[in-house]
Amino acid sequence: MTHRARRPTAGLVAMTSATLVATTLLVVPVASPASADVTITTDQFSLGMAPEEAGVPGVPAGYIRLWDMGVAWRDVNPAPGVWVWTVLDQRIAQVEAAGAKVLYVAGLTPEWAASSTDGDPRWGVGSASMPRDLSYYKDYLNELMSRYRSRIAAVEVWNEANLRTFWTGTPVQMANLTALANNRIKANSPGTVVLAASTTTRLPASMRNFFAPYAAAMEPMGFPFDAWSIHTYPAGNASPVERYSGITDWTSILMGAVSNDDRAAAKQVWDTEVNYGLAGPGTTPHTDFDATTSGAYVARTFVDSIRAGIDATFWYLWTNGPYSLLGVQMHKGTDSTIGAYNRVREWTSGATFTGCDTSSDGAIRCFFTKGDPFYIAMSPTVAAVAYSRGQKLTAQTWEGAVLDTSGPVALGIGPVRFTCGAGIDPSRCTAAGASIGGETGSGSGSESTPAAETAPGAPTDLEVTPGNKTVTVKWQAPAADGGSKVLSYTAYATAQGRNNGSCTVNAPARSCTIRDLVNGRAVTIVVRARNSVGQGPASLGLRTTPIAPAAQNPPRKPEDVRVAGMYQGVYVQWKPPASDGGMPVLRYRVTVDVPAGPDKTCIVEPSTGVNIELNRCAVVGLETGGHVLVSVEAKNAKGWGPASAPVWGEPAATGPPSWPLAVTVASGSSTIVTAWQPPTSSGRTPIDHYRVWAANRATRTSVFCSAPASRRTCNMRDVPAGQWFVVVYAVNEDGLSHRSDTRVVQVG
Repeated sequence: MTHRARRPTAGLVAMTSATLVATTLLVVPVASPASADVTITTDQFSLGMAPEEAGVPGVPAGYIRLWDMGVAWRDVNPAPGVWVWTVLDQRIAQVEAAGAKVLYVAGLTPEWAASSTDGDPRWGVGSASMPRDLSYYKDYLNELMSRYRSRIAAVEVWNEANLRTFWTGTPVQMANLTALANNRIKANSPGTVVLAASTTTRLPASMRNFFAPYAAAMEPMGFPFDAWSIHTYPAGNASPVERYSGITDWTSILMGAVSNDDRAAAKQVWDTEVNYGLAGPGTTPHTDFDATTSGAYVARTFVDSIRAGIDATFWYLWTNGPYSLLGVQMHKGTDSTIGAYNRVREWTSGATFTGCDTSSDGAIRCFFTKGDPFYIAMSPTVAAVAYSRGQKLTAQTWEGAVLDTSGPVALGIGPVRFTCGAGIDPSRCTAAGASIGGETGSGSGSESTPAAETAPGAPTDLEVTPGNKTVTVKWQAPAADGGSKVLSYTAYATAQGRNNGSCTVNAPARSCTIRDLVNGRAVTIVVRARNSVGQGPASLGLRTTPIAPAAQNPPRKPEDVRVAGMYQGVYVQWKPPASDGGMPVLRYRVTVDVPAGPDKTCIVEPSTGVNIELNRCAVVGLETGGHVLVSVEAKNAKGWGPASAPVWGEPAATGPPSWPLAVTVASGSSTIVTAWQPPTSSGRTPIDHYRVWAANRATRTSVFCSAPASRRTCNMRDVPAGQWFVVVYAVNEDGLSHRSDTRVVQVG
C-alpha cells in the first residue's frame, strides 16, 4: 500500500516523532504546514473526576468522564428490571454545572447478568464477564439513552477491555458488544459520540493479544463506532516521551490488524485516561514527581496529543486532595499542574494546527495560527536541547516565564511558545520561515531574509510504499533551493532515534528505494535535500512498516463440523478455516462417504447471511439404517485445502423438511412481504405449509404469517416501525424444518 502525505482527517492528524520529524498516526500525515488546517477545540482539554469531588473542577474541561463514580451498569441496574438513576442524575448535573459535556463509561456487568464470576473484587462478582444474554446489555443501553439522550454527549463502550480486571470475554465478543452499543446509542441519540472499548498502551503484549483481534473483528462490520479510545499511561518511571512511543506502538498494532484500512484512519482517537508514575508494568515502582516536573509533564502531554492526532485528552484525575495512586497530582492548590493545563489550553484552543517538524538543532516544533502564527518547541527527550533558531522572537515557557532569546534557548521536556513580536517578520513563526530564517538581526525583520546562499528547504509531498524489507520513497523538490541548485537527495529510515537505512539519488531524480530493512518493524521516512552549501532540514515524515509478501496457499480445513440426521439424508454445518491461506474462501465441498455406493457431495458458497449464519448443506438421497462419514473442504483461488476430520452421521427414517431457500424480503410503511423457494428435501411427508417469523430485537416483539405449501410468499400487515429479522420454516407431519437464512428489513 502506498501512503501519501495528505490533508489529515478530523481524527488522525500529524504525529511528530519524539526524536526526529513529523510522523503520523495511521500514516495519515500532514502534507505541508499550509494544508494541515486542523482547528484545536476545547474538547482536547478534558478530565476524569474523582468520586470524592462533590463540586466542580478548578479548571475548565470540554468533557468530564464518569467512571468509578457509582454509575456503571451494575450500579444503575442492580437486578433484572430494576433501575436506579439517582447517583447518575446527580453526576450529570454536576458535569453540566461545570460547563462540560458528559463522557459516560458503559460496562461492569451486574452479577445477575454475568456469564461467569470473573471480576476484580473492587468491582464486583461477574463484573468482567460477558453478559449471559446480549439482550441484557441492549436493554441497559436503551434505558440509559432513552432517559438522558443528548445529555450524554459521548459513551465509551467498555473500560480497558484488554485487561482481565475489566474484561474476560473474547475480542470478538467485545466487537459484537461494540456494534450492539453503537446501534442502541444512535437509535436514541444520533449525535452522541460512541467510543470503542478503551485499550491501555503500556502493555504491548496485551495490545497485540486483545486489541489487534478486537480491531480486526470490527473491520468487516465497518468499524461501528465514532472514535478509538486509548489509555496512554507509560511505565511507572517513564515520561511523556515514552507515552508518545506507546501511541506509536498502538498505531502500528492497529494498522497491522486492519491491513491499513482507511476507514480505521478516518476515526477520531480519544485518550480517555493519562497520568504518570503509576506502578507497573511488572515490578516497575510508583513514582511521585515534584511540582515542576509534574507541570512540565501536563503541558507536554497536551502538546504531544495534538501532534499525535489525539482529538480529546482526558487528564486522570481531578481530585479533591492528594491521591497516592498517581504520580502527578491535579487538585486545588497544585498551582504547577493547573497552570500548565490552563496555559497550553489558552495557547492552542481555537488555533489552527499546521503540523510539526524537527529543527536542525534537534528541537521538536509544532506550528499554529491563532490570529498570528506561532510555534511550540520542546526537546525530543528529557535532556535539554540548545535551540538557536528562535533568536529575537518572544518565548514564553509553560510556566509563563519569558525567556531571553538573544542567544540559544535551552529547551527541556516542557513546551515553550515562540511568537513573532513587533518588528519581526511573522513568517519566522511558520514552518517555512522557521526552517530558513536567519538567527541574528536587528529585530527589524531582516533576520527572516536568507543569506545569499543557504542549504535548501525541506522536500515535500512524500509518498512511501512498503515492500519486502524495503520502502520506496517519492517526493517533490523543496519550495526553496537556498540560492544554489539542489545536487542530491537522501531518504532515511529511522526508528527510535537510530538510522535503519538510507538511499541517495542525484537531482533531478526524486525517488529511491531503501533496502535491507526489517519486516514488521515500523520506521519513519524523511528526505533531505543537499546543495553546494550543505544538507537542508528533513521533510515532514511518514511512518510505515516493511512487510513480507503475504503467503498465498489453499485454505486450512474447515472447523467444528457437525452432522445431524434428517429424512434420508444428513444436515451438515461447519465454521470457516482458521486460515483462508491469504485469499478469500470461494466455496466449500461437503463429501459424504457412503459405505455401499458412490460418494455424494454438495458445493456451497460461503455464508453471507446476517447474524453470521453457519455454513451448512443438506445431503439427501441416502439410505437409512446405516452410517455415513462426512468431511468438508474449503477452496480459494489457489485450490482445495485439506478435508476436515471425518464425522459420523446417520440418515433418519422420518423427519421434517430441510430449510427454505433463496429468501427475500421487502417492506412497506407497515408491511413485510417475504418470498422463498422450496427446501432441498420435503422430508418424510409432503410439506403442509410454510411459517414466516419476524422479530424486532429492540422491542422484543414478533409477528407471524403462514402460507400453504402451494404458495411461496407471505404478507405480514400492521407491522410496527423498526428493524425486523425475518426467517422462514417449512412444516410437514414430522415437524418444523431448520430455519432459513435470516434477512433484515426496515419497516416505516
